[in-house]
Amino acid sequence: MVELIPRQAPKIPKWLNILFYFSLAFLVLTIVSFFILNSSINGRQEMLEDLNQILLSKKTPERMAIEEEVLNYEKKFGDFVFLSEGHLEISDIYPLIEESTHPQVWFSQFTLAASENIVNLSGKAQNFEVLGQQILILEKKDFIRSLHLDSAGINKQGKVDFTLTFSPFLK
Repeated sequence: MVELIPRQAPKIPKWLNILFYFSLAFLVLTIVSFFILNSSINGRQEMLEDLNQILLSKKTPERMAIEEEVLNYEKKFGDFVFLSEGHLEISDIYPLIEESTHPQVWFSQFTLAASENIVNLSGKAQNFEVLGQQILILEKKDFIRSLHLDSAGINKQGKVDFTLTFSPFLK
């Protein structure tokens, strides 16, 4: 059906008009800011290139040689620090074992596999009771992570031959 009386167009709310103009202004401001910042960055890059050219022109061959030498020393120092951080202080284990040894036990062989962090001790004890006391002393020490009695037996003199293996906490 044909409308004879035209309808009135719906009125747009005022807040929608305000939002539209605000968005339009924000878009224009963003575009203008982009061009201003872009030109500022280009100007700063040109200034930085000029300053680098001035610095390069002021360098003498002697100064460049000294800088290269300093850089070489810095690299060597960094390499030394890297090596020293990975170094194990295995000499610290000797006094620890010495103070942890039972008076009636003596060690005849000491083997340290630093890469595997394993110590093998072979020795003699007066009897099995002394050997047990030695094992208890070592188990109570903080520098030992794990302790194993590998072998024990009585030799011809009536003493106990034994072999211990343990993993120390090396620094």
